[in-house]
Amino acid sequence: VVSTQSTGSRMWGKLQSRLSTRFSTEDILRTQDVFSSLESNDDDLQTLNKKQNFLKGFFVKLGKRFLTENWLFMVVLAMLSGLVGYAVDYCITKLFFIQQPFSELSSNIIVSGVLWVLFSVFFTLIAITLTLFVGPHAAGSGIPEMRCLLSGIDMPRYLSIRTFIAKFVGIICTFVGGFHVGKEGPFVHLVSIICNVMTRFPWWKHVAKNDALKQQMLATACAVGLVNAFGAPVGGVFFSVEVTTSFYLVDNLWRAFFCSICCEILLLVLGPVGLVKLFTPPFILVEYKLVELILVCILGILSGLLASLFSRLLTATFNFGKAWPWLTSKSGSYVKVVLLSIFLSAITFPEMFRLLRNDLQFLVDVLLQDKENTQPDFWSLLIALLFIKILFTLMSVGLTGLPAGIFSPSFALGGIFGRLFGEIVASIFPSLEIQPSNYAIIGAAAFSAGVTQATSTAIVLVELTRQIPLLLPILVAVLLATVVSRKLSDSVYDVMIKQKDLPALPTFKLFKSYNKTAGDIMKMNLKVLNVTATFFDVIQLLISSKHSSFPLQDEYGIFLGTIPVSYTHLTLPTIYS
Repeated sequence: VVSTQSTGSRMWGKLQSRLSTRFSTEDILRTQDVFSSLESNDDDLQTLNKKQNFLKGFFVKLGKRFLTENWLFMVVLAMLSGLVGYAVDYCITKLFFIQQPFSELSSNIIVSGVLWVLFSVFFTLIAITLTLFVGPHAAGSGIPEMRCLLSGIDMPRYLSIRTFIAKFVGIICTFVGGFHVGKEGPFVHLVSIICNVMTRFPWWKHVAKNDALKQQMLATACAVGLVNAFGAPVGGVFFSVEVTTSFYLVDNLWRAFFCSICCEILLLVLGPVGLVKLFTPPFILVEYKLVELILVCILGILSGLLASLFSRLLTATFNFGKAWPWLTSKSGSYVKVVLLSIFLSAITFPEMFRLLRNDLQFLVDVLLQDKENTQPDFWSLLIALLFIKILFTLMSVGLTGLPAGIFSPSFALGGIFGRLFGEIVASIFPSLEIQPSNYAIIGAAAFSAGVTQATSTAIVLVELTRQIPLLLPILVAVLLATVVSRKLSDSVYDVMIKQKDLPALPTFKLFKSYNKTAGDIMKMNLKVLNVTATFFDVIQLLISSKHSSFPLQDEYGIFLGTIPVSYTHLTLPTIYS
């Protein structure tokens, strides 16, 4: 119980009557002064306690406010994504370093070849096991699924921790298994999972509760994932806007750049990660003649035609895999990937066939070397390399069902095609003194733009190569390749969306969509849930339909809202019990 009086006042009140009978007035006044000083000291102590409690509460609130700031969320997201990207790149490099001595054993070539193949098959088995049993959603690129997620479609298991483990280990093992895949899509997937898991922490629960803010943070995570893969903070952000979103909030652009810059700073400390490692300084600025823009236009159109052909071949490869039901089973998946791993690793085992490996650094070094005289033997090598690389990429992406990106293989194919084009025009027009290596860079940008149908690849290539003089020809080739590809085929990400039957809005050509109505797009035989539905009716609806949500209507057929399937799975057991 706290008294309204201070300690000094209470003590003086008790003793004043006793002191008046035994002491003089001066002694009483002197004693009263002592108790008055005690009262003032007690007031100071109470004031000090109040100040301490105020400061304690202030700093606690300040700490909570600091931890819940959105900018801190983005900094932590950038740091974690940078560490994950560096870890993936480091593991792949170290495992390739361990495998490399097998190809250099000259004592027994058969033993060396068997060890090389077994090394690849071992990691392939790890990748397929994780994909089938730990995280089935880890299969494929990751960008098509994120496009659906950012369109508002609920796919909770896609961003689970189990999927993160399968994707993280799976992409490393897929690379070591000898498959021709990239890391761009898997990086986008991994960083998006990190972003989703971070929203479960108590400091950032407000992000999970705000759907609009969570969508913006996931879009930012996609940008950081591509920055991780490219090493290009500007091009990576714009590329993510083009390939992962059907619409983009401009106010969110600063978040993407802020997070990308933080990630890039961390990677500058740890070491380069992604495609930026392929182009090591110092660079010699290349020059081109204005008349070469005509040749660049031709290269852009041809790259668009080749990109559309590649997309159609990828569609045919997916359909071929689905045409054989046994190949889609678990036992069939094991047999399929093991045979492909044996085939790819056995062909690329000899050191003389190193260009056929998924060694992008070695390939870029060859493509950027300018020879004094064009050689027909080199042309034949490039033609054979182009067709073999296309075949290997189609098998690795379209048949395996393992974690796989598509940008790096398309980048390599475009570089080969561009270098071949440069060699041919250099021999036809020797007076122009053409540098074929320039066309390797332009071809890489144009073909990858045609495959992904994203014009921001021009920015990515300029950032990677630091070749500012090539900005204009790269832009021209990229625009032409994108236009031609869009006229003739879908992008590889749209192809993957269709092959996986992911829920997404259909793509219409502009001139065909002017007179389209909502009724032309919507399904008329949709399963609906009535407010008078019984428990048995709900069970039958869940069994007979694969929709992620159901429209709810009243007894008069008036639309009331939608009910997610996840909500019914949570409430039905409670009702049943």
